[in-house]
Amino acid sequence: MILQIAEPLGANRLLHGQLAGTGESVTVSLSGVHQIDPGRESWRFSVNPSHIHLFDPASGMRLADR
Repeated sequence: MILQIAEPLGANRLLHGQLAGTGESVTVSLSGVHQIDPGRESWRFSVNPSHIHLFDPASGMRLADR
């Protein structure tokens, strides 16, 4: 993920960016307090597939579980 914005929300932080090599937008929610290094723009994450939510970019509606 190429980080664009780190948004602190108290008990968690939202990271907004793009998937490297694709340009697709992604938002990651990190629970807890994290120090985000502003000089570091690339992040790697592993995700439990049951915690992924996909949305249609045209309508904004969540896509059905597949």
